[in-house]
Amino acid sequence: MIKGGKGLSSAMMILGLDLAWATEPAPRSSGACLLDGEGRLLQLDLLTGDEEVRALIPEEGWAWVGIDAPLLVPNLKGMRRCERRLLAMGLRCLPSNQEFMLSHFGGMRGEALARSLEGMGFAAASPSRCGERTYFEVYPYGTLRLIMGRVPRYKRGKLEERRRAIHDVIGAMEAWDAPLGLCERLRRETDAARRSELKGLTDLVDAALSAACVYSHHISRGRRTQLVGDEGQGYVLLPAQRSQDEGRERYAGRLPGGGRALRVQRGRG
Repeated sequence: MIKGGKGLSSAMMILGLDLAWATEPAPRSSGACLLDGEGRLLQLDLLTGDEEVRALIPEEGWAWVGIDAPLLVPNLKGMRRCERRLLAMGLRCLPSNQEFMLSHFGGMRGEALARSLEGMGFAAASPSRCGERTYFEVYPYGTLRLIMGRVPRYKRGKLEERRRAIHDVIGAMEAWDAPLGLCERLRRETDAARRSELKGLTDLVDAALSAACVYSHHISRGRRTQLVGDEGQGYVLLPAQRSQDEGRERYAGRLPGGGRALRVQRGRG
């Protein structure tokens, strides 16, 4: 059950993190989006190390953190059960297992960060537990597939093509539960970005999607979101079926000609 109370929203902090998976990350390779509980944007920036992440989190009080990375990887090989559930929902994803993470990324940075958060009083989210200090595994690709029915090609292509795709993503976020101030900031960042800045910009977009998903979970008290998975191998927070249908309807109403869906672009990241 999601707890609540008078005055909670203004005191609460929500952090969305597009975490670089490498244990030795490149400089400024993780996106961070910090909101208060009423959706006001406090910070949107690129980070490098875990210490920069922890510096954004208050030492006490309400704080929810959504991280785009595997946070619990007990399996040596194969896929986690939550990832099999994602595949069954039509959401393609990379297999997270210890051998894959070690060979491709040097280890499991997300899991290490989760343990660090537990040392700060956090606990993993579950359908029965979302307390004052909670962390969530989130999946921006899955969020977009659910709220749009497709994923625009905002990570590939020419500068203007990617700008248009990012504006498409922002429009879908705005029609969903994302705070308007966050969407306006992303639009300004997109219009000002040079080609050399596009990688960082897409990291910020994924961080914003991560924060928006946690924010939706907060303001709806879990009625517009779903936790997919189990206690043993982790949960992933995503929009719920009703939320995705409403979001698609509102988004379609913003497009010329009724917003006919385009072909889906699949793949995590």
